[in-house]
Amino acid sequence: MSARGVIAASEPHTALAGARILRRGGNAVDAIVAAKLAATITELPLTSLGGGGACIWGNAAKGYEVVDFFATTPGRGLPALPTLDFLPITVDFGQAAQVFH
Repeated sequence: MSARGVIAASEPHTALAGARILRRGGNAVDAIVAAKLAATITELPLTSLGGGGACIWGNAAKGYEVVDFFATTPGRGLPALPTLDFLPITVDFGQAAQVFH
């Protein structure tokens, strides 16, 4: 537990990495970076160092905003790429499984 913030993640070790940073005096951005780096190992099928995401930022007194950092790929001026056939990967979440391509 931390009085400085909350970390939510689908994998306990990912959340623990961010929570440890908060406990040691880090701020929310420090905790996000630690959790993201941990997730590249603890949630390997779902994330990578080059991945994107979203963050809800703010507090009840000042309000909230969503920071969108999903990756975008430019399409203009690039040569056409061949169609890629991505193989399905099933990720088991314990009580449910989901197929990603």
